[in-house]
Amino acid sequence: MTSHVDAETLALSAEGLLDEAEESSVQGHLAGCEQCNEQLTALADVSRLLGAAPVPELPADAATRIEEAVRAEAEKRDTAPGTDTEPSPPPGGDGVVPFKRRPGRWLPYLVGAAAAVFVIGGAGAVLHSTLTSEDGASRANPEVSGQGPPDAALSYQPVVLESGTEYTEGDLDQQGTEVLDTVPSDARPGGPEDDAEGTGDSSEGSTTPEMPDDVSTCAHELGEVNDEALPALVDIATFRPTDGGAAEDAWVLYYGSDPAGEYEVMIVSPSCAAGDPGDSVLARTTVPAP
Repeated sequence: MTSHVDAETLALSAEGLLDEAEESSVQGHLAGCEQCNEQLTALADVSRLLGAAPVPELPADAATRIEEAVRAEAEKRDTAPGTDTEPSPPPGGDGVVPFKRRPGRWLPYLVGAAAAVFVIGGAGAVLHSTLTSEDGASRANPEVSGQGPPDAALSYQPVVLESGTEYTEGDLDQQGTEVLDTVPSDARPGGPEDDAEGTGDSSEGSTTPEMPDDVSTCAHELGEVNDEALPALVDIATFRPTDGGAAEDAWVLYYGSDPAGEYEVMIVSPSCAAGDPGDSVLARTTVPAP
C-alpha cells in the first residue's frame, strides 16, 4: 500500500507551521512522491491568492467573535465521545500518513482563515477560476454586470478629480462643460484612450484624489437601474440644492459617448451606495463635447 501525507499536514507544511521533526518527515516523503508534491503546490497557490487579494479592514469586534466561535467549536469537539480514536485506514487503495493533531496550534491559524473568508467575498470564485483555467473549463467574463465576477467592482477605475466646483441644478450645464474642459482630451469620457480605467491628470489647480470606496458600488447599482454603462469620470465635489440649503457632499458622474457627441452629467448623493440608487440622483443634464 502506498502511503501519502494527508492534506491537513501538507497545508501546515505550506505555511511553515510544522515542527522540525514533522517537516523533515514530510520533506522525505515529498522527495519521492509526485502526487503529494502536486497537492502541496496547489495548497501554496491558495495561500498566495488569499494573500494577494485586497482585504478591507475588519470591524473592531469581528476577530474576537470569530475566535470565540472557533474556540467554542473546538471545545465541543474535545468533549464529544470517541474523539480520541483515530479512524482505521480503508482496506486497499492509497493510504495516508497520520500525523498527531495539535488543536492549540491550529486555533490561531483557523481564526486567520475564517477572518480571510469573512472579508474576501469573492475568494472562492477567484480560486475556482484559477484552478480550472488550465483545461479551459472557466473563462472570466469581461463585461461588468450585477451577475459578473465578485472582483468586478475592484477592477473599475474611472478618472477621478476634485475640481472644487459647488454644483447647482441651474448652472449644471455650464459647470459640466467647464469641468470637462479641464480634463486632457485622451482622458475624457469617450476620448481616444478611454476605457473606464483612465489615469489622466486634471488641469492645473485641480487634484487627483483617491476614489471613495463606495463610488464603484454606486456606479454599478446605477448602471443596473438605468441600464447604462459605468461613468468614466467622477468629480468629488459639492451640490447646493435649489431650496437654498447648505451645500452637501456629492459625486458628479460623467458618462461618455462619441467624442463628437454629448455627455451625460449626473449628480448623486454619497448615500447612493447604501440606499436606493434611483433616489440618490440629485440632478442630471447633458452637455456638448468640448
